[in-house]
Amino acid sequence: MGARTQARKTIVDGLFGDSGLASADNVIAFDAAVTMFLEKGLAAAPEDICNYVSTCIETLLRLNLSSGRPRWTNNNCEAINHVLKH
Repeated sequence: MGARTQARKTIVDGLFGDSGLASADNVIAFDAAVTMFLEKGLAAAPEDICNYVSTCIETLLRLNLSSGRPRWTNNNCEAINHVLKH
């Protein structure tokens, strides 16, 4: 909320973009995407966003992947996507 447009776009693309966390097909690709996202996508993000992504969104996306549903996002992820856009 209140973040600059480019910062919001970086976070949303890092999570849900073509090479974001939600696009990973396997655990190895997911872990690589998480590392890159933490270093680049969340580097300038507020601490609250970093904590939320690390504890909630990353965990849910990993569960989707390990349950055999890669590239699937649930309502929680869509909700934060909506919040980040606004």
